[in-house]
Parts: sequence; structure tokens; C-alpha cells
Amino acid sequence: MRTRRNKGFVLFILLGILPLLALAMVILLTMERTMAHESTTALLEARARNLACSASAWLLYNTPEPEDLAIPTESDLSQLCLANDRLQIEILGSSSDHKRYRIIAECSRGRMTVRRTTILTLPSDDKPPSEQTEERSNKA
Repeated sequence: MRTRRNKGFVLFILLGILPLLALAMVILLTMERTMAHESTTALLEARARNLACSASAWLLYNTPEPEDLAIPTESDLSQLCLANDRLQIEILGSSSDHKRYRIIAECSRGRMTVRRTTILTLPSDDKPPSEQTEERSNKA
């Protein structure tokens, strides 16, 4: 006698496993997109923070006269391969005991932009400088 083999079992397994694989792919792609967004945001925040720190260090060692920064000064960042970034330094006020500067660091990548504004107060004597920072992140 001939035995009859059940060939529908393999088809049933394939039709049952394929939707589960598709669901796993959707979940993994969603997680990948979230991780890419978070890593881009972290990269832009780090670049903005580094630019603001570089400007603070430059102001500590090269304190410009108030008339030199009467108009906000933008740095040329093309030599650093930062074409989409912007660094601006402007003087807020000057008195006999301190000078106040606003440092604006703005970094962009694609449609994301992170802007970091730092207010730096440099005392005239040997006291340490003080900083006040505000960070803003936008998706445009």
C-alpha cells in the first residue's frame, strides 16, 4: 500500500512564520530609526558644546576690546570642515570689573539643528570666569 504524505504541513509552517518575521523586521527598523535620530542629536550637541568651549577658551586668552566686538563676530569654520556650523561671539557689556560675552554655537545636519547659547562673564582680576548656558534643539 502506498502511504500518503502530508505536503501541506510545510506550507502551513511557511505561512505562519513569514508574518512573524515581517513583524520582527518592522520592530527592528523602528528601533534603528530611533537610534539613528538619537545618535545624530548627541553628535550635534557635542559639536555645539565643543564650539562653545573653544570660543570660551579663545576669549580667556585673547580678550578683545569692546569696540572689536561691537558688531557680532562670526568665525570661519570652513577650515575645520564644519560647513553647516556657525559660531558667533558678541559683547553684551563691559564694566571696570568684568566683561560679558554671548557665544552662540549652532550645528546642523540634514534637517536637524542644535543651538547652544552661552553667556560668559570674564572678571578683570584673577577670579575664575562664570558661564550660563542654554541649549535648544530643533527639527526643521
